[in-house]
Amino acid sequence: ESLPGVSISSGLVVLGGRVGISTAVPNSLLTVAGAMSLPVKTILFSGSPYTVKENDSTILADATGGEVIINLPSAAGIAGRIYVVKRLDDPISGTQVNIVPSGAQTIDGFSPWSLNSFQWEVIILQSDGSNWVLLAM
Repeated sequence: ESLPGVSISSGLVVLGGRVGISTAVPNSLLTVAGAMSLPVKTILFSGSPYTVKENDSTILADATGGEVIINLPSAAGIAGRIYVVKRLDDPISGTQVNIVPSGAQTIDGFSPWSLNSFQWEVIILQSDGSNWVLLAM
């Protein structure tokens, strides 16, 4: 059956400009009725520096062997994009995990941002279109 303004295809519903996955009635611009799977990338000292890519989401940094540098993409043109970065090793070893914004951009006014306080330290960053905003740590 066809309804005006409704498109249904393999569990994907588009209704009034809203998209629903596994739901017939999306209540937000994007409604997902189920678990989501996002990519996880582990970066070791040997893979550093690492430049975050468009298809990255969660980045796990292990600086056991030495400093890990994670270079963020430019925040310009990607407003709303979110990245999660987590330190896996214990910083008592004296090694650094540094998150470096592009050019003169900052993370809440800082560049670089260091994850050097404790093992399992995590930050969530979001682009505001000009810089990176720290959402949580």
